[in-house]
Amino acid sequence: MARDLAHIATALSRPWAITSEGLDELVALARRETVEISALAPRAQGHVTGGVSAGMSDDEGDGPPKRAALSGGDEYLREYGRAVIRNGVAVIPVIGPLIAYASWLESCGMTSYQSLKADLAAAVSHASVAAVILEVDSPGGQVAGCSEAAAAVKAATEFLPVVSMVVGDACSAALWVVSASDHIAVTPTSAIGSLGCCCSIVDRRAADEKAGIKTWEIISSQTPNKRPDVATDSGRAAIQRIADDTAAVFLAQVAQYRGLSLEVVSSEQFGQGAVFIGAKAVDAGLADEVATFDEVMAEIVTDMEQANEGLLHVA
Repeated sequence: MARDLAHIATALSRPWAITSEGLDELVALARRETVEISALAPRAQGHVTGGVSAGMSDDEGDGPPKRAALSGGDEYLREYGRAVIRNGVAVIPVIGPLIAYASWLESCGMTSYQSLKADLAAAVSHASVAAVILEVDSPGGQVAGCSEAAAAVKAATEFLPVVSMVVGDACSAALWVVSASDHIAVTPTSAIGSLGCCCSIVDRRAADEKAGIKTWEIISSQTPNKRPDVATDSGRAAIQRIADDTAAVFLAQVAQYRGLSLEVVSSEQFGQGAVFIGAKAVDAGLADEVATFDEVMAEIVTDMEQANEGLLHVA
C-alpha cells in the first residue's frame, strides 16, 4: 500500500493527462489525506451503467479476489479481471483515474493500463468474444503507459469491433485511450475532452523555512538542468516544455486515431482543453453518437446476428 501511494506521489511531478478535480484528489490520496471518492471514481463503487457490475462480489481468502459469477449468466473474461462477456461481447470497464500498473488501488475504483491491456488480449483470444465495449467513466490519469494502452486498443480493432461507451466522463488520458476505438458513443450528459497535459509542482520551501527545515541539494555541474526551479522563469519554461512536448504526442495520436488533422484537434473546435457535454462532443468530432449503454449493446448484438446470418446463407 505504502509503495503504491509513494509511486503516485513521485509521479505527480511528471506530466498527467487528467482533470483538475481528479488530480487534486490523487494528490490528497498520495498524501494520505481524507478524500471523497466522488471525483476519483464517480460511479465505480457498485455501479456501472448497463448492470455490468451489479451483483459483483469478492470471495474471502488470501491472494487476489476471485469475483463471483453474475446472476445474468455473464462470464468473467479473466480470473482476476473486471471484464465480463455478455451475449458474445466483452465489456471492459475503464473506470476512475488511470494508473500505469495493476495494484490494490484498482479495488478503490481506479483502472490500470496494465489490466486494460490484459483484458483486451483476453478478449481477442477468447473464442466466444465477437466484439468489445469499453465502458468508460474516467477523469484521466497518468501519461506513463497511456500511449501503449491506446495502441493496445487500436491493435484489438484489427481483430474485433471495439466500441467505447462513455457512461460518465472520458477526459484527458481516458479520451486518449478511447480515441483508438472504432466508435465512441456518449450519453446525453457525458463529459468528454480535456485534451492536454499538466505538471503539478508543490513548492514547500516557505513552509519548510517556517518550520526551521533547510534542504541543501547539490546538482552535478555537468547537468545544470537536472532540477528545474519552478520559482524561476527558466525553471517554469523547462517544465512548460515537458508539458508541451507530452501534449504534442497526445494530440498527434488522437488526430491519427480519429482520422482528423492535427490542426483540427489543436483548434478551438476540439476545445483546446475544454470539456464537451453529450451531443456537443459529437458535433465537435470527439465522439460519434449519443446513445445509452443498452442501445449500444443491442446494436452490436444485432450486427453480430446479421453477420452470422450472412455467413449461414453463404454456406
